[in-house]
Amino acid sequence: MTQNWMKWMAACVALLAPPALAESPEKKSPAHELSLGATSIAYASFYSLSPTIYTADLAYSRALASEGFWSRVWVGGGVRGGLPTRLRSLPLEVYAQARLSARLGIWEGLVGPEIGVGGMASLYPLLGDNDGGNLEKDMVGPVYFGFGAAPLRFHLGRVMLSGLEFNFGASGPALGASAVIRVTLLRVGVSL
Repeated sequence: MTQNWMKWMAACVALLAPPALAESPEKKSPAHELSLGATSIAYASFYSLSPTIYTADLAYSRALASEGFWSRVWVGGGVRGGLPTRLRSLPLEVYAQARLSARLGIWEGLVGPEIGVGGMASLYPLLGDNDGGNLEKDMVGPVYFGFGAAPLRFHLGRVMLSGLEFNFGASGPALGASAVIRVTLLRVGVSL
């Protein structure tokens, strides 16, 4: 009788054993994404503005975790480059960003801050002999801080398509001397 009881107990333990005692599946790694986009950039201040420059944008981002809240936090960076003009001899930017995502079906919206440095900041005065415009021109620098949103972002399998991503920010050594507006017209990416 004692042996039957032990066999039944062993069978119940085997059936009710937690999954942790079973062979554990491989851990899922956090998501990675590589993307290419077309972006328009314009700077403006009280007296001056810049012509719009169009750039190519190469970016990499990854989720901080594979599950839970941190899987919705993305960090990454990239580089934007355009063709030189008479106002910009080196139209190149390097940036880092952190984004919080919300996903529903194939749609995924992103929102978060971005900081960067580059050679795209340039203004020219609207009024001919305006000292205020010249002062603002001297205060615009290569560093910028902005806040962006990607409301039209869709995943089709491993492919990501996004349009009209907005980023509003401030530029210069004295942030607020000029405003910068970036609109990514189209972005195509792939999950790695």
